[in-house]
Amino acid sequence: MFGVRSLTGVIFFAAFVLLAHSKLFDTIRYPFIFRTITIPVFQWILVLVYLAVWRYALREKQGAGLIRAVVIGVLMSLVFPLLATQKMVWQGTPLSRVYEVLIGFYVFMVFAILVVAGIEIIRKKNEFFYPVAYLSLYGMVFYCRHGHGLHALALAGLAAVIILLNLFNRRSVDTFVSQGMLFVRRRMSMTVILAGIFMVALCGQLLFLGNLLSIEGPNYPRASDDGDTYDIWGVRGVGDPGIYLRESPHVWMVFYAVFLTAIYKVFGHSYFAAGAAQSVLGALVCVMIALLAYKLTKSRFVALWAGIGVAINPAFIQLQTTLGTEALYMPLLVLAILMLKYYQEARSNGLAIFFICAAGLVFGLTSIIREVACGLVPLVMCWILIGGRTACRSIWSRGRDAALVCVFVLLPIAPITYINYHNTGKFVLIYQTERSLWQYVSPYGEDVVPSNTPLVRLGMKDPMTDPAGAVALAVRKPGEVIRSYASIIPKRIRNIFFWPSFGYFDPLYLINNSRLANPFASCLEFYVLICFAAGAVFFLRANIPASGKILVLLVVIYYVILHGIVYISQSPRYSSPLIPFMDIVVAAGLYGMFKKLAKGAS
Repeated sequence: MFGVRSLTGVIFFAAFVLLAHSKLFDTIRYPFIFRTITIPVFQWILVLVYLAVWRYALREKQGAGLIRAVVIGVLMSLVFPLLATQKMVWQGTPLSRVYEVLIGFYVFMVFAILVVAGIEIIRKKNEFFYPVAYLSLYGMVFYCRHGHGLHALALAGLAAVIILLNLFNRRSVDTFVSQGMLFVRRRMSMTVILAGIFMVALCGQLLFLGNLLSIEGPNYPRASDDGDTYDIWGVRGVGDPGIYLRESPHVWMVFYAVFLTAIYKVFGHSYFAAGAAQSVLGALVCVMIALLAYKLTKSRFVALWAGIGVAINPAFIQLQTTLGTEALYMPLLVLAILMLKYYQEARSNGLAIFFICAAGLVFGLTSIIREVACGLVPLVMCWILIGGRTACRSIWSRGRDAALVCVFVLLPIAPITYINYHNTGKFVLIYQTERSLWQYVSPYGEDVVPSNTPLVRLGMKDPMTDPAGAVALAVRKPGEVIRSYASIIPKRIRNIFFWPSFGYFDPLYLINNSRLANPFASCLEFYVLICFAAGAVFFLRANIPASGKILVLLVVIYYVILHGIVYISQSPRYSSPLIPFMDIVVAAGLYGMFKKLAKGAS
């Protein structure tokens, strides 16, 4: 019967389609903000209004209805940007096959989920005018119109399978979700989960690497920032390993180049060998993140989601398979945090000292690869002093552990500092860069990548090397410093999470080597941030010790402060260390959401 719910569905669908194709918000100066944020929010509002009617009819619980509304709103707002991008691919835009497969996979999965949701809604109330069902049909028509009948047939087949399942089994989707969680909890051991995550991650990275090499061939080093520089140093080291001792003070690429030299020495000048070795390290990162998630939440479901989330993250895959310091930096950073987690759980002093020394040593190695990790050490020491170790209440023991971290961080760094001093007569901790990032000005413009130019004009030097001068300037000219920072910080924090929104699908540079501009990238990044924000709410409310929560968020907070306040963030590389730790928060949020859905189903 055509009633209020049906009319609401028709109005919603019409508004959704018109708004998705509207150019209204592009007339404003910052179309990214209004098209990427305002339109999805408006779509969510429409979904919420519609679901309010639905929930009233079904007497459904508020929490479960809200979750459904958000999920459907996200999927619906992704439909048209995805279709626009896929049409560009079909029209002959030169892209790598990996990109084409990704776009095709995303489009099909979004439609498939909407088909399932549409059938579920129809089955519950026998209503045929719901917007989800409309979009399911729209997907099939879209594929047929563009000559991709097999895609339309696959969607129709999926719909038929779901209908048959509902005929023979009256369980709802929510019940299937709860059964899936139960299966993971009862039947999948952590060993199976970790092995599965490792294989998924390794296969994904090796496939990407193989495709990248087939596209670029000898130009492979250019697949990443400064990759050709790393490669040149790696080759030079094979012929003359002593160059790493003579070239001092050391420069930023040297210690990663030592890794490349070792690979080239064993396997020859093989890009596949270098990428494969990094892929193994990347797969281990996914395993370590899953283990860390399990130790925090005691949930195998969260561990599985967190590990797989990192394994399929496009930015992570690209950074682990191309030449770059992140390929070593991220594995070492995650290992250091995992060692701190083992330290936190240690019951005996002997084990605690072992893990805290191991954590310090790994932090030292991490700082050698990228000196920026040194800034994390004071935060880690504060975490230990405040109460990082669960079984230790003695301030003296915590002070000892904090001191041990500092000592073991300096152990691998001290020889490098000595060599730098011996060769130059100057104190250089690890290496020096050609130019301070504090004074760096991006060629993309201040609106896109805001620099510290206003602060430099006021007379502020690098606050990391001259903190006293920075404080003195802030005291002398507080109003001007506050106004300068107020214009810089919001844009930088935006860049940490939204960098790909400025036109391209980046960070996959070679997956999109034609620099195809598309709205899907910005929408996807927007929802990544939304998922993180929602996950953070569940994560902070979860029954996890506060010190454990702080440990995971330590890296996230550090990088937001570092690139939001101090240094310019000009590419996704700068915020890449956040990826693994944000995935733990997102996984915890998804787990909390599914638990609520499962509770509603029962």
